[in-house]
Amino acid sequence: MIVFDGLDEVAQRETRQRVVTEIEKFIGRWRGGSTVPPKIVVTTRPNVSDLPEPSAQWFEPITLLKLDHELRVTYLRKWCAARGIASRARRELMHSFDARTAEPHIASWLRTRCS
Repeated sequence: MIVFDGLDEVAQRETRQRVVTEIEKFIGRWRGGSTVPPKIVVTTRPNVSDLPEPSAQWFEPITLLKLDHELRVTYLRKWCAARGIASRARRELMHSFDARTAEPHIASWLRTRCS
């Protein structure tokens, strides 16, 4: 499996087209010489600027569901557990998370996208 993460971070149209072209050429070369089909993922945020995207011939678009507050908190707890963050440090991180997501510019963004 190969993951090309962050296509949305390529904002210049010409550069983005070159990146998309190179990804598609890579896939074409690999598929042409391999008996095992490659597993390739390209991640990007929704494209609102009509920038080049990989062809539907090569990729199936998948949209992730938005996380509600409870699921975000559950994820944060599991993230802390996986990294051995416990006790006071975990409580401080959870408090910081709650404080940050309550800030007006973040809270309004979460309401419009997670409701």
